[in-house]
Amino acid sequence: MKGDILHIVASYDISDPKRLAKVARAMKGYGERVLKSVF
Repeated sequence: MKGDILHIVASYDISDPKRLAKVARAMKGYGERVLKSVF
């Protein structure tokens, strides 16, 4: 329906700092980061 808002929560558990940064960069264009591993 027109005007509906879709909310999606993406979370991940990545222990490797390099991989975490890479995923965060990829997700940055899709939403607002609310926690270190949640967009």
